[in-house]
Amino acid sequence: LNHQSDLIDLQTEKEVAISQNQQLTARLTQTESAYQDSVVQLHGTASRLAETRSENQKLVQALASSEETALDLEGELAQVINEARLERQTMTQGQKAAEESLKAISIELETERASNEHLQAQTKRLDQTLAALRIDQQKNEAAHKETNARLADAQSALRSTEEENEALQHELSHAKKNAANLKEQLDQSQASEASLDTGNALSDLRPVPTAGNPKPVYPRMAIRRGIEGEVRLSVSVTALGKVSRISINKPSGSAILDQAAIDSVGKWQFTPAIRDGVPTAMVVDIPIQFRLIDSRG
Repeated sequence: LNHQSDLIDLQTEKEVAISQNQQLTARLTQTESAYQDSVVQLHGTASRLAETRSENQKLVQALASSEETALDLEGELAQVINEARLERQTMTQGQKAAEESLKAISIELETERASNEHLQAQTKRLDQTLAALRIDQQKNEAAHKETNARLADAQSALRSTEEENEALQHELSHAKKNAANLKEQLDQSQASEASLDTGNALSDLRPVPTAGNPKPVYPRMAIRRGIEGEVRLSVSVTALGKVSRISINKPSGSAILDQAAIDSVGKWQFTPAIRDGVPTAMVVDIPIQFRLIDSRG
């Protein structure tokens, strides 16, 4: 029994030893892996160290170049300082020249100011002259307008005269036509008068103008020209007392007055002639007078 117990203990120790051996093997593996990582890191560190050395060499070279550049800059700075001193001296001389120029300009300005005052005086005189010319121009324009107005009035009067001449020509033509019928109407009138009774019977038979007839209109053109005259018209009156025909027995000597008389009498109303107690048509002689004294009244 003791021997078996020892075997069991040995077996247990063996298993423990195997387990510890496995653990040691695992740790050894981890250690080797860590060692390899360390080697890799060491190689990386060596590489970075080499790069750092290269960069340091470059920095040393750059520093040397910077020192050379600094020396060059010091030389250039010294040159700039010298140039600035020379420029300052030049500026001082230029300032003196500028002051002298300013003095000369001030003198010129005074001269210009005096010249401007003289020009202002001349301008004022010119303005006064222009004002006088404008006044004369306005007067001339007013006179021109008045002349144009008179010319327009003259042209209007000329047109009126032309219109009046046309009216006169028309009236003259109408008068000629009336004159052609004058003898025939006169013969008819004489025949009618010969057939009437004498005395009061004759006055009863003649047509008589009614009291409400308008007076003949005196033509303005005849008034302006101072034309007077008497027109004797032969008027045919119907049985109803209306004017059917008018002709001129004796002209006034003015076609304007003749036509005015015809136009006025043509609108008249008559009391018709009576024959045997019956209204009848008849021709009656009507005198129309145009007198300037009547037109003024």
